[in-house]
Amino acid sequence: MPILSNPFDAPEAVRARETQEDAWAMYIVVRREAVADQRSLCEATARAVIAAMGARSRPDLAGRYEEWLSGSFRKICLRANEADWRKLAERESIIFFDGPEATSIVAVLPPLRKSDRSGFLRSLQAYNLSAAELPFAACNRAVRAPDAPMGWPSATAPPFTLTRSQSQPSSRPSASACTANASFASIRS
Repeated sequence: MPILSNPFDAPEAVRARETQEDAWAMYIVVRREAVADQRSLCEATARAVIAAMGARSRPDLAGRYEEWLSGSFRKICLRANEADWRKLAERESIIFFDGPEATSIVAVLPPLRKSDRSGFLRSLQAYNLSAAELPFAACNRAVRAPDAPMGWPSATAPPFTLTRSQSQPSSRPSASACTANASFASIRS
């Protein structure tokens, strides 16, 4: 399987992101009650991000996109209930949706400095999605996430452990020794 590389994951790019004091971020807001399944959420997010990226040549946004793309490249996903979703259009001046606003499930704001977020954006909670929930079947090619980063050791258990055995309540618990198979191996490709 080919390894896909991302220039934003280069060691110097990671160090640059870690040292930013007031990072730029693209805020993605998910309409929580409208999400039918994870596949439709991923597709809607892609449409909204593409619409937002299409605006990077606008004179009023070009500098923000340039700063974001050259340094931070962070995306923060937030969730909004129906009441917050309606407030989003009222409180944020520039928003890109995945389709018609009334039926959209994802909204994307152009990059902002973290300190420039509105109080409304600060009030929204993070939208978390585990890797197991991602619809890899929806992709043209499947990309399997690694079990562990390259070169990390893996182990099942230490070679000698203590277990506590106590069938009847007593004031003196006993411990017995048992062994487990241990394997420390470096994963290399």
